[in-house]
Amino acid sequence: MLGHEVAGLVRKLGRNVSGYQIGDSVTLALLMHPVSERINGAYVGLSLDGGYGQYVVAPQKILVKIPDAQGYGAKDCFASLDDATNAGLAFDIIVDFFGHFTTTSAAIKAVKPGGKVVTVGLASSDVTIPSNTGSVYILKGLTIVGSIGASMRDLKDVLTIIAEGSITPELNEGAFEGIPETIKQLAEGTVAGRVWTDPSKTLFQ
Repeated sequence: MLGHEVAGLVRKLGRNVSGYQIGDSVTLALLMHPVSERINGAYVGLSLDGGYGQYVVAPQKILVKIPDAQGYGAKDCFASLDDATNAGLAFDIIVDFFGHFTTTSAAIKAVKPGGKVVTVGLASSDVTIPSNTGSVYILKGLTIVGSIGASMRDLKDVLTIIAEGSITPELNEGAFEGIPETIKQLAEGTVAGRVWTDPSKTLFQ
């Protein structure tokens, strides 16, 4: 969802806020409620305004501190799963953030025997696994699961892993004024990784 991943610096604190101070780097934990609550809840970037703004007011209970990064830990980078599998690599777990039959099938092909494929993205209403790929996931004894979000603990763990350099997300900064063009590129499928923007750098200040 566009604009649903919000991060920034604390600029002002409420009267009863503790554990945070001005200047802290934080992100917002969005899908941290039990399934029974979050299915009928409001999501930033979908049913609520997203993060396309210079400031946001948020309750302390959904804030998570972002730890300082220690360095990059990625050993190899591949443009596609086909490149990785052709190089003889296989993965314990693959998280499919797109949710299309092509990406899901590629993930099933590239994961190790006994591995796991986690589907998060909702690019299409139906995901069909071709019969030849289906036989692979049966013979490999794979686990295929869906995930709608994460807990607060999950988010903290992921931020720690990123800070330690164990994983390196592919991030590209875009200009705040260029958001419409970036959205067009996302629709065209020409963007690799995640695109982020810093509203404080707007030319309109």
